Amino acid sequence: MKSWIKKATVFLLVMTISLTPVYGAEQGDTYGNRLETVIQMILSNHINAKELTPEMLFEAAMNGVFDVLDPYSMYIGASNAESFTDTLNNSYVGIGVSLVQEGEYVVIERVFLDGPAYKSGLKVHDKIISAQGTSLVGKTPAEAAAIIIGEENTKVTLRINRQGFEFDLTLVRGRVTINAIDQVDLSELYPEMPKSVVDQVGYLKISSFTRNVDEELEPILAAYKSQGKKYLLLDLRDNGGGYVDSAVNVTNLLVPEGPVLRFVNNTGREIVYYSELKDPSFKIVALVNRNSASATEFVAAAISESGVGSLVGETTYGKGLAQYLYTLDDGAVVKLTQETFYSRANKPINNIGVTPEVLVEYPSYLTKTSKFYPHDRNDEIFEVESILAFLDYEVGPPDDLYDNKTYEAIKQFQSDQNVYAYGICDYLTQDLLNKAFMEKKNEKDLQLDKAIETLMAQMGL
Repeated sequence: MKSWIKKATVFLLVMTISLTPVYGAEQGDTYGNRLETVIQMILSNHINAKELTPEMLFEAAMNGVFDVLDPYSMYIGASNAESFTDTLNNSYVGIGVSLVQEGEYVVIERVFLDGPAYKSGLKVHDKIISAQGTSLVGKTPAEAAAIIIGEENTKVTLRINRQGFEFDLTLVRGRVTINAIDQVDLSELYPEMPKSVVDQVGYLKISSFTRNVDEELEPILAAYKSQGKKYLLLDLRDNGGGYVDSAVNVTNLLVPEGPVLRFVNNTGREIVYYSELKDPSFKIVALVNRNSASATEFVAAAISESGVGSLVGETTYGKGLAQYLYTLDDGAVVKLTQETFYSRANKPINNIGVTPEVLVEYPSYLTKTSKFYPHDRNDEIFEVESILAFLDYEVGPPDDLYDNKTYEAIKQFQSDQNVYAYGICDYLTQDLLNKAFMEKKNEKDLQLDKAIETLMAQMGL
C-alpha cells in the first residue's frame, strides 16, 4: 500500500508539472527575462495574485538583490524617489516647523524661515491643539506630523494655543527647505561668558552636507571674519553626511591646503580630493558624536589632522564607504556603494571612525531586549551601569556584571522614581532610566561645555 501511495504521489507531481505553462521559453535565458517570467508566473497563478502588482513584485525582487550587498546600497522605487531626494536636500512638503513634546501637548520648537508657518505668523512655543479637526493632545510629534503634512498646495487648519489664547489658523502646505546651518548665539547659552570671548567665537551647527551647504556657509564665515572673529565652534554632532562634493567644498573654506580624502574603488583606482585654502581664517574646535557619519567623518578628520583644530565628543560612526546615485528611466534611484575612503592622513574610517582628541562619551539608550537580574552578565548591563553613574548613582566602574552595587543602585533609583523598589531592572525601570538620562543630558550639554573649555584654552584663557 505504501509503495502504491508513493508512486501515485510522484505521478500526480509529474502530471502537475507537465500541465504547468512554460513561461518565457521563447525569450532567451537572460536574468531580466527570467525575472519577468517569474513575475508573470506569480501574477497568473499565486493564490493572492489579485492583491499583487508587477511593480510590487519587481520592487521586492530589487530589494532582495540589494539585501546581499552592503548595508548602504539600496533600490528606491519611483514612488519613493522624490522623498528620498528631498531628505538628502533637507527639503519636504509641509508647513515648515519642527515639533517637540511638552507634557501631553505638541509644541513648535522651530519655525523655518520663509515656510508657510513663518509667513502665517506661527511662533516657537505655540501649542498645536488639533489639525483638520483631529485632536493632537496626547499624540507624539511624529503622529502629529503625519496629520499635518500633506500634498503641496493643499490647506490644513490648525487650532493653536498661544499663552492660553486659542485660535484657528489655515495654512497652505508648501515646499520647505531647511537650512543645513544654524548659527547659535553663545551669549544666550552662556550668559556669564565674557564678552571678549563671545566676540571672538562663531558657533555653527551643520546638520547635513546638502547640495549647496558650502554656498550657505561662505557668507557666514565672511561675516565672522569682518566682525573680527578668530575662532570657530563647529557642531557636527548627529550629522549623517551628505554629498561628497559639498563636504569637500566646506573643507576648502576651513582646512589648510593639502589632501582632504582619498577614494579607492574595487579595481584599486584612486581619486584624491584637495583643499586649496592658503590661509585659514579660524582656529576650530569641532564637536562630533557616535552619529556623526560618512562625509562628516572625513571633514572632522581633515580638521584634526591638518592642525587647524581639534575634536571634542565621541568616536564617530565609522562609515567610510561612498555611494553613487543612479536615476533609472522610470524615475527609480539606485544607491550603490562603489568606493572606500580614507582620511587626510590616509587613515581608514570604515568600521573604525574618527576618535576626538578630547573624549566626552555619553551612555547609549537601553534597547529593552530583556530584563536584568543580579548575577546576570550582559553587554547591555554596561549601559545600565553607565546611565546610573551618569545619574550620580554609585555603581563603580561600569562593566557587564549585575553585581550587588548595581542591585542597590537600581533599588534606590526605583525608590526615587516612586515605583516598586525590588532591584530588578525590568522594562519599566529601563524606560525610566532612558527618560531620566535624556532629561539630564538635555539640561546640561557636557560635550559643549568641554568644547568651550578646549576653545578657551586655545585662546590662552
